[in-house]
Amino acid sequence: MLNILLATALSLHPGTVDTTRITVIPPSPVSRIAPAAVQDAKRPMPRLFGFDKVQHFALTYAISSFSFGALRSAGVDTEPALLASAAAAVATGLGKEVFDKRQNRPFSATDLLADALGAVAAYAVLSQTR
Repeated sequence: MLNILLATALSLHPGTVDTTRITVIPPSPVSRIAPAAVQDAKRPMPRLFGFDKVQHFALTYAISSFSFGALRSAGVDTEPALLASAAAAVATGLGKEVFDKRQNRPFSATDLLADALGAVAAYAVLSQTR
């Protein structure tokens, strides 16, 4: 196969390749033994500070804030309302990631981190209310 490709390239551009200096390198044994590992190496790393993470943070913050306001309006004391609203926000983020996994999309731990940070930020702000 390589000979056919080389002959085709030389016929299209005669005189441009010095055939005396061509070395054929066989495929690496690792690529034959562990093709999955080679494919994993090509997969991009998750972005830690992408716009998607800002959306996760903001939505979790909003869910926590709105649920806290609803619980306080319903007469729930501050501390239980804080805990329940944070739990609802984190559960929503976790549910979203489980849904993604069931739709054959990747489960993202960095999305969950952004969700958790949004819930913690809302907890910190809302705990200052009376």
